[in-house]
Amino acid sequence: MTVMVGAAGHLRREDFDRILERAESEREARRARVDRLAKERRVTVYTYGMKGADLARQLRLAGLDCVIFDNAPVARGRAVEDGFEVASGLPRGLPVIVAAGQHQVEIMASLDPSAYSLPEALYAFELRNAYGPMRDFVHMVSRHREDLFRIYQRLEPTFRRDFLAVLLFRASLDVGYTNGTRLPLDEMWAPPKEDLESFCDVGAYDGDTLRFVRSKLARLSRSFTVEPNPAHVPAIEDVARQLNIANRHFAGAAWCRHARLTADLLANGMFVMREADEGDLAGEALDGLTAGASYDYVKFDVEGTEKEALQGAARLLRSARLIACAAYHLPCDLVDLPGQLEQILGYGNNAWRWGFRHYSQCFDDSIFYLYREA
Repeated sequence: MTVMVGAAGHLRREDFDRILERAESEREARRARVDRLAKERRVTVYTYGMKGADLARQLRLAGLDCVIFDNAPVARGRAVEDGFEVASGLPRGLPVIVAAGQHQVEIMASLDPSAYSLPEALYAFELRNAYGPMRDFVHMVSRHREDLFRIYQRLEPTFRRDFLAVLLFRASLDVGYTNGTRLPLDEMWAPPKEDLESFCDVGAYDGDTLRFVRSKLARLSRSFTVEPNPAHVPAIEDVARQLNIANRHFAGAAWCRHARLTADLLANGMFVMREADEGDLAGEALDGLTAGASYDYVKFDVEGTEKEALQGAARLLRSARLIACAAYHLPCDLVDLPGQLEQILGYGNNAWRWGFRHYSQCFDDSIFYLYREA
């Protein structure tokens, strides 16, 4: 599709609607193909990385037989350990689902045109993407068009194409819309500013983002990390020590208030946090945890609890110079999280500039970046 923009590089509302409607028509045009897949009871899952394993487990729970094909011996070994049949080549006569997060377009181009993409499969079998039903991720584009256009307008012009491509991808199920807009995954969280000296990493995992951000910010000397998995604390401390960063760490979850939390397991292996008196995980508001300290760069990647984490961080956010927030875990994160950030920072506050990037060939890895000079 050729996207026509006005002289200022900005779509008018009627053009925005027309383009999204055309993408939805593309999805309807492939309905027969998707419906055929939905009737299958035995399929081949091509690649057994994180996305392939997630898909295969969900298909098994839905009563389907999965044959796994992957060129990597390690991946094949994991599939065998998980109890799946593994093929040395693509089985004949079975529909092929390319379940890759990063190279779907390239793999599908090398296969028979009848191969299905990961989004098509999740949609056909009514499975989950991350923390929500796949179909909700798709249909939110038509349900929230007015809000999405407002967010599109709010973005700096250089980021609007990326945002629109993600909406077209969701609405059409055509992974090809990620071509030309997707950035390398290892560049996720790269700050658009280089003069920052402190970093608050909410969802620090094993310190990988802290290490990456330090490689981009020569003056970074102070950090605050939040990670609920205590097994990752030594790795985070090692990274901070190696990079000579003064780091404080909270072994718990960023939440909207002081609470005890527990994690419920979803069918696709994801965990959902909720408050529970008997919970074994500490939840705290970031504004309290940071005790009045400010951080130049604040990043949120907290597996679907971004809303709660943001709610407890109003002071911290208003004093930051750069905010990066994952907006893909829940179906309406692309709408809800920008709205929440606007409410916290002040509607119409033009001191903040808005950016957006997407880093994969699946619905995951969409990030909003908000930055200001002072």
